[in-house]
Amino acid sequence: MVYFMVPPTPATTIVFAAAMGMLWLGVIPLVSGYVAELFGTRYMTTILGLSFVIHQMGSVLGAWGGGVIFDAFGSYDLAWRVGVLIGIIAGVVQIVFGGPARQKGSMRRALATG
Repeated sequence: MVYFMVPPTPATTIVFAAAMGMLWLGVIPLVSGYVAELFGTRYMTTILGLSFVIHQMGSVLGAWGGGVIFDAFGSYDLAWRVGVLIGIIAGVVQIVFGGPARQKGSMRRALATG
């Protein structure tokens, strides 16, 4: 987060890129466990594949939308604001609605019955 608060330098850019390179798929184990818990392991690869494709489609739309905003306004400021707003809305929705009610030991049962 500090990277976006100070003027970038070559050193801070390299540190930021290294950190993002190590952390960018940090949620995959969490998503995999959640999919296994919700749907079991039988169709896990299909569901994870679909979620990855949809994630990449969102990435393409986000990059394209940022370019459209830059072409229209000459700045990425609006694109950043829209991105932050979407992130806040997604966080609030996750907090408010959460997921299905979980029973004790449901992960063990899902993995055992696969």
